[in-house]
Amino acid sequence: MNFDQIPNRRIPFVSIELDNSQAQGQGAALLKYSALIIAQKLAAGPAAANAVYRVTNAEQVAALAGTNSMAHHAAQAWFSINKTTPLWVGLVEDDAAGAQATATLTFTGPATAAGVVSVYIGGRVVRVAVAAADTATTIAAAVAAAINAAGLIVTAAAALGVVTLTFRHKGLTGNDLDLRLNYFDGEALPAGVGATPTAFTGGTTAPSLATLFANIEEQRFHIVAHPYNDSLTMQVINAELLRRWGPTVQKAGQAITVKPGSFATVSTWGETSALNAPTTTAFPSDGSPTPPWEDAAATAGVIAFHGELDPARPFQTLQVPWVKPGKPTVRFTPDERDLLLYSGVATRLVGSSDLVQIERAITMYRKNASGGDDASYLDLNTRLSLMYAINDLLTVIPQKYPRHKLGNDGVAYPPGEPVVTPTTIAGEALAWFDRMASSSPVVFDPSTREQFKRELISERNGVNRVDLYVPPDLINQLLQTAVKLGFRL
Repeated sequence: MNFDQIPNRRIPFVSIELDNSQAQGQGAALLKYSALIIAQKLAAGPAAANAVYRVTNAEQVAALAGTNSMAHHAAQAWFSINKTTPLWVGLVEDDAAGAQATATLTFTGPATAAGVVSVYIGGRVVRVAVAAADTATTIAAAVAAAINAAGLIVTAAAALGVVTLTFRHKGLTGNDLDLRLNYFDGEALPAGVGATPTAFTGGTTAPSLATLFANIEEQRFHIVAHPYNDSLTMQVINAELLRRWGPTVQKAGQAITVKPGSFATVSTWGETSALNAPTTTAFPSDGSPTPPWEDAAATAGVIAFHGELDPARPFQTLQVPWVKPGKPTVRFTPDERDLLLYSGVATRLVGSSDLVQIERAITMYRKNASGGDDASYLDLNTRLSLMYAINDLLTVIPQKYPRHKLGNDGVAYPPGEPVVTPTTIAGEALAWFDRMASSSPVVFDPSTREQFKRELISERNGVNRVDLYVPPDLINQLLQTAVKLGFRL
């Protein structure tokens, strides 16, 4: 018998050392998710930029990043959905060379009857009472004052009936902010009042994420939410996540983002070759007024919660109640959503309760290195299932064989001697398959065990290394049911 802590001594003694190498049992190693929201802070936010902070509520983020910052509002969306997954916020600064997006809301009048003006900015409403005979200038001044008092991600100024809205942050994301009037049925402008909103434009230059990633190189985040959909920033994010998935890093994580725009805009964007990455799942806003930083955080909250419970279970029908649905006239049709799924863009729909729900969560990976169509990483469940299975294999082998010697098959080593052979490691790989195929949550198809065992390879490579080839068959998801109804008369 070989001991790790009990020495050879001559005095009488009874000593007991603990050995936890077999304590894992038959269950898989626990994979507790951690999540990261990447978003911009305001200059008034006292927290240092390019750092991550563990938070448990949105008020903490407001204190770090500034009240009504992008990070603050993203955290509000996350915590409305998920209060159990450990969350960090990664704060970045506006690019100093960037510009702020602006929009205008032009009123005409006077009002011929009393009423209410309902202005929606990023899905958040500001309601202003209007009295009969109020002029356009009076209405605009009241709306601007109400916006500034409402705690929004914009500031407002009024002059001669025109309200000018300025996004609090510099950057491209400001152009994605939605401005509209009268979202809900029954809302209408007062008689005699007209109002014309423009789209937010003029925001330039996304913040750099390079320093943030360099500062958190050793931290792992399984789900990463962010609002950035420009090609340059997404390439930086995808490159970092691909690095983390690498065999010498093993800190795998998946990104969630949102892309506003028409079907043509979103589908063309999804097919951009630079975005062909298995590490990102991108949803279209589908006409929703909810901004990408809130939408991505809320959607990521749903995926993190349910993905940790069972990474192989499909996300279809899961609701994202923070996200306001687009109006029926602008929602993507089933045919358009199907085409998006071929363009690397995941899909959602609006359920019967008028709540946004996930339809199919896919990654942006569409083409292999040779440019051919490749569906191997199509579904997000595939990535999350692999993440779960890899975590168990990485955990168990070092735990069971932390200081073992490597021997050859067919040699009779003394009982209790800490020696492993390629056959021993092959047995651990088979046990790994059995855990993933028979312990909840099941991520390997148990019907393929014999094929796995037959194709499994474990061989010695040089002096100190064992090479393994493991071919698990991932369990699939029920996504479609086709019925041919052969009726009779």
